[in-house]
Amino acid sequence: MKYDLFPAIASQESCQELAQQYNKLDCLDEPSLKCFREAYVIAKMSGSQPVLITGDNGCGKTGYAQLMWGVNSIRTKRNRSKEMLNVNCSAFSENLIASELFGHKRGAFSGAESNREGKIKAAGEKGCLFLDEIGDLPLSAQALLLRFFQDNEIQPLGTDEPIKLQDPPKVICATNKDLRKEINEGRFREDLFNRINKFHVHVPPLRIRPKDCLQNANNFLDKFKEMQADSSEVVAEQLTKMKIDSNFYNDNAKSGYSWPGNFRELENRIYRAAVTKITCGGTCIKFSDLFDESFIDSPDRVNTETQDFDLPKGPVLLPFDLEAKLDEIRANFIDKAIAQCNGEKTKAAKLLGYSNYQKMDRRRSKA
Repeated sequence: MKYDLFPAIASQESCQELAQQYNKLDCLDEPSLKCFREAYVIAKMSGSQPVLITGDNGCGKTGYAQLMWGVNSIRTKRNRSKEMLNVNCSAFSENLIASELFGHKRGAFSGAESNREGKIKAAGEKGCLFLDEIGDLPLSAQALLLRFFQDNEIQPLGTDEPIKLQDPPKVICATNKDLRKEINEGRFREDLFNRINKFHVHVPPLRIRPKDCLQNANNFLDKFKEMQADSSEVVAEQLTKMKIDSNFYNDNAKSGYSWPGNFRELENRIYRAAVTKITCGGTCIKFSDLFDESFIDSPDRVNTETQDFDLPKGPVLLPFDLEAKLDEIRANFIDKAIAQCNGEKTKAAKLLGYSNYQKMDRRRSKA
């Protein structure tokens, strides 16, 4: 892609400056730099059209949504004073998600004691709506959402006539699911997918972003220090001296750790390591400090010695569902193997002795 029309993202330095300006994103590695450029260009060119952001859990999809809303609102002169409204589609039941998005009339269902405006209308007047985990949206709500995208119309629950929105919001969708697979298995509408997938950004996982990993380790440590601003003088002095070890980058690269939880996992591990250092009087956080020995993952083997399966202590009270416990243990091993193989099920199946990953999936589904 050429950037003659977008000189602001021609260099890595300018990209990083813009990323910090909008949402303190980091794009030091080539995959994240490419992602930022795509997000910036799409935000400039997508106008009021929906955008789909994909990527693993915890890899920064919300941050990119905020970036794109910031850039898009300037380009299209949309209402920058309006906050981006967030709706997590996986957090509501089938009935409640429809009410959350489209609103309802008093008496529409049990518990609907008053009229309620839905998030789509609330985000209107040239605002922005962020639909997180759209892959978990029930099929009934998908049909209503498709009507909104096609006709700019919403119909609150319990009403007879649709409402035409004159200034519909910009909609940014995100998911960690493979929507094409969801379509093939009948869980997601293909026509809705085609509506939201006109502009697509994929956020790369942390495991292929070692420079971003180091930068965010420092960022999370700084954030932890700010959180402890009211600590005692002794702790405050120790935190002032605390830093990330200079070999963190190399040790991370050598470990081959897959970071299945991405940035959320990194943040949690940095916080725990900082607390441990405060306890023992240390000031330098090494990469190895982020892990208990049982959590150091090798890409080629599954650690079977340190797993805690919460087996019954003492005498077993009968009757006891042994098969269910064995299924639970089997599922634990399978999940661990898949994580250590970076999601490559064929490789994970081979490690666990299955002839193919389909057989492994069938055994996993019994848990």
